[in-house]
Amino acid sequence: MSQNTINNWLQQERRLEAGSFATLAVVQNARLFLPRRSHSSEWVATAYNDSIFVGKGRPGDYWRPPTDAERAMPCAQNVSGPVAVWNTWQSDFNYAHFLHDHLPMIYWLRDRIPLQTRVIIGTCVWCAAALRDRTKDFLEWFDPPLAERVEWLAMESMICVDGDLYLAVPHFSQRRAADPSFQTRIAGPYNIQLPSLIARVSHTAMRLHAASKREEDKWPAVVYYSRRSSEIITLQGRIFSSKHDDAIQHAIQSRMKHWLRGERFVVYNGVQTAEYPKPGYPMTAAQQLRLFRSTRLFIGPHGSGLVNVLWMRPAKGSEDGCATPRRHALEFVCGQESAGVQADCP
Repeated sequence: MSQNTINNWLQQERRLEAGSFATLAVVQNARLFLPRRSHSSEWVATAYNDSIFVGKGRPGDYWRPPTDAERAMPCAQNVSGPVAVWNTWQSDFNYAHFLHDHLPMIYWLRDRIPLQTRVIIGTCVWCAAALRDRTKDFLEWFDPPLAERVEWLAMESMICVDGDLYLAVPHFSQRRAADPSFQTRIAGPYNIQLPSLIARVSHTAMRLHAASKREEDKWPAVVYYSRRSSEIITLQGRIFSSKHDDAIQHAIQSRMKHWLRGERFVVYNGVQTAEYPKPGYPMTAAQQLRLFRSTRLFIGPHGSGLVNVLWMRPAKGSEDGCATPRRHALEFVCGQESAGVQADCP
């Protein structure tokens, strides 16, 4: 890597640390196209009018000039401005990824636009209606005032804005901030490493935490996060074979019995079990909050389900002598192909 590249990257890191990692652009009477998201490849959106467009379309940019085909597309959706949008890879709903990858960026945008401005969140028209509704249901539960300001618009079609469109133009590319040579999906707070982005989400979460019912605390649990497959899969050490998964569960229960631990043992995979109203359906965020409020120890492989440590209560006595109250969690990270997760893994 050349010294010039290193210097440019250090300058970008300093800008990120200062919090000025993006600027707001305004396009009047804009046409907006949000392409389908992908977890494994970069993509860019387009926003333009008859006079200007946003972005230069360079590798790693978030915004690009419109194609001739897009300029010829009719308006499929019309919305009155002012509205604002952050270009993010969120599409089909994943509670944990939405919480820590996308919502912080949306909060950053919301805090910098006029109060009457609505926020566009793209929805996947190819998803089942129940899946699309899960994003709305989650936001109405997690942050009702923000949910009231959202315009839910379909991706993969032309959106025409009558009035002002505010959009965030990041100063960094879609490359992982910690490693400019590693091409990845559009950066989220976790890989541009800005705790200030997470703070607003954490404050909202803590209000829910404090307001939640406490009767679950009477039934403490040790929770195992099960990510299993009937086939032999090594996806960065995150997916276990059924045989391996069963062995881990047996080992946990055996040690609980040995040490006379009286907690209930719960296998969690994000799906409602027989004790819930809709067995086989995804657990709601509220159900996960109630489960993890009573969790004393959380064990499992690296994965988005571990975001639920957010709802765990600090262990007794952890405040003494510690700068930060501790939650007790054991995360399996290293595996045969884990270098993309943690640099010093084999």
